[in-house]
Amino acid sequence: MAKSAGHFVFKWRGKKATTAIRRQVSDGVREITVAVRNQAREIISTPYPPASAPFDPPHRRTGDLLRSIKASFPDDLTGIVSAGGGGVDYAATLEFGGHIIERPFMRPAFDEVTSRAKEFFK
Repeated sequence: MAKSAGHFVFKWRGKKATTAIRRQVSDGVREITVAVRNQAREIISTPYPPASAPFDPPHRRTGDLLRSIKASFPDDLTGIVSAGGGGVDYAATLEFGGHIIERPFMRPAFDEVTSRAKEFFK
């Protein structure tokens, strides 16, 4: 941007600008995805006993659920946080309910971290 005689001239730098913007967004996506994963792990780190109350996050019994929470990055603008798999077939039941009343942990983690999302995109 150049200032000239009381007005501003903006010059698009094309590929250089696009690359810089993409890198900043990619870094933000990576940071926020890892933060959601870490927050979900923190939420379920309270040891059992006692059992958690309905609608509260589950308490840690074996640590399998905690270890199943993973962050992955299929491309530089996509971050995925998942829980379950590998013998932890109860993650969705805890999160959304079913034969038990829900004990969400992923949604609260997502809500907590995304409420401060602008911190990740500076």
